[in-house]
Amino acid sequence: MTAPAQNVPTHDIATISGGDYGGRVYTGSNSSTTTIPVAGYTAPVVNQILCYSGAPSGTVCNNRVTHTGLTINYGPGHVYDGITRTVQQNGQPAVGSGDSGGPVYAATSDGRATAVGIISGISNGTTTCTGDPGVNGRLCSATALFTPVSEYFKANPNDRILTAS
Repeated sequence: MTAPAQNVPTHDIATISGGDYGGRVYTGSNSSTTTIPVAGYTAPVVNQILCYSGAPSGTVCNNRVTHTGLTINYGPGHVYDGITRTVQQNGQPAVGSGDSGGPVYAATSDGRATAVGIISGISNGTTTCTGDPGVNGRLCSATALFTPVSEYFKANPNDRILTAS
């Protein structure tokens, strides 16, 4: 008999490294090669409008922040705190299976992206998806969850976000 797993909240974020990162975000359809430069990062705030850029879904903007600082249970042993929730204002699926790890950003008036978070999950998923809906079992939702990058940088002041000019 094993002891039950303890659900200790942790952050759903990690450091990436390597030479293949250029401080840019893909925009457009899921097969687009168009990018915009990252100009820095900011913390999410309620009512802020954000964009998601997931590999299968492509870019979906007009996602309004409804809650910050949530604790989300994705299943046994996968409880995370500090999660932000958004709802796509047109009811369009914002993200889905396979988009996790993609960027969440605020578009700036000068055509740049201000990093806000990392796609983490969905709520109330259905098989109606944008981008690449043909994947068997893929679920998508207009209600999306992400981990803010600001908390990571607050806890790791020697790290920085990769930006492009």
